[in-house]
Amino acid sequence: MNSLWKMPDYRHWFISDTTDVVATSLRLFAIPLVIISMTKSEFISGIVVTLVSVTTMIATPIGGAIADRHNRRRMMMLLGVIGASLSVIAVILICVGNQISTWMFIGIVIFFALNSGLLCPSNNAILKSIVPVKLFAKSQAIRETRESCVGILSGAVGGFFYRLSPWGPFAACGVMHIISAISAKKLSNPTVSVEDNEDESFIESLKNGFVWVMSSSRFRSYLAFGAVCNIACTGIIIGTQLMLAARGTDPILIGLIDGVMGIVMLLGSLCAMKITETLSPGLIATLTVVLFGISLVPMIFTDNYYVILACVSLGGFLFPACNSSLLGFLYGHTPNNMQGRADSVMETVLSVFSSFTPALVGWILESPSGFTGVVILCVTCSAVSMLITLGKPLRSIPQTKFWDTTTL
Repeated sequence: MNSLWKMPDYRHWFISDTTDVVATSLRLFAIPLVIISMTKSEFISGIVVTLVSVTTMIATPIGGAIADRHNRRRMMMLLGVIGASLSVIAVILICVGNQISTWMFIGIVIFFALNSGLLCPSNNAILKSIVPVKLFAKSQAIRETRESCVGILSGAVGGFFYRLSPWGPFAACGVMHIISAISAKKLSNPTVSVEDNEDESFIESLKNGFVWVMSSSRFRSYLAFGAVCNIACTGIIIGTQLMLAARGTDPILIGLIDGVMGIVMLLGSLCAMKITETLSPGLIATLTVVLFGISLVPMIFTDNYYVILACVSLGGFLFPACNSSLLGFLYGHTPNNMQGRADSVMETVLSVFSSFTPALVGWILESPSGFTGVVILCVTCSAVSMLITLGKPLRSIPQTKFWDTTTL
């Protein structure tokens, strides 16, 4: 890993991407809390979160095609500048008498979603221009560690800022976007060149990216696995957050769940490299969803805060290793001129169902089954995703030492 940190472009990219991830985490933490405070409805809050997810999902494939046709460094800079501008607008509107209307707030978060969907694919697409193929799996492991650290901080920090004022998370979000744009500007020009795609139209570019991804049985199996697994993960996180917020739990305690989850996933990410070197990606994926599903079972019988804290946190331990192995293999075998589209296709397909999960969760929470129904849904999805990992496409992916001689 040390060789990655010796690369100036990698360091600049890492800072830019990390601050963007932090900004997004703070914003997404605050949105459902703000909506609940406005509407007093878990269902409406779930609908708004779904609307944001769907907007991002629709914009992401377009963003992926743009990333494969235009200057990725400039796209990263623009992502930060627009994000900072939207954050300032959000802070101003909330501060003006604290009487921001629901529709105005929804408009702001939709623009945030469009910004992320159209420009964020450049962050992932540019990475293969910076990192050698032989270090790609290590870069994925570092990203998993980063995600865990962000999880530790963003929930607790977001809860702290929200307790101070609803505009607090958005102010912090704006600062992060500014740092992201400045770091992206420091990337050298050679890292942002992309292969020439001018011979095909924009629509053809989108179509070819989708066809290329879907031509691989391993990509297809991963997408099926990830889509179902995402429903379980999104469902339990949003369900827990909405349920606790509705019963008046302190925002800091709600954020603490994200923090403890982050600590557990950080421990998992520190073990990820050893796990990926020892076990095959398919086996890791199977063990990941088995642990996740089993950890949720106690929550069927109780909604005690501390039981939820322990169960949700434990379930995420193996996800860093799962993501490092599967995504490291798939992205490492994706051509540079397909990175943006491959990433956006995967992000879109994976979010098709999970985008509607918050609305479904909000509806279930207000139904007679309540939080128990949400947990049962998530356990069921975990079982289905486990069955997918047992199929040949994922089960046959070898250990990392054999990746050089393995194809998609």
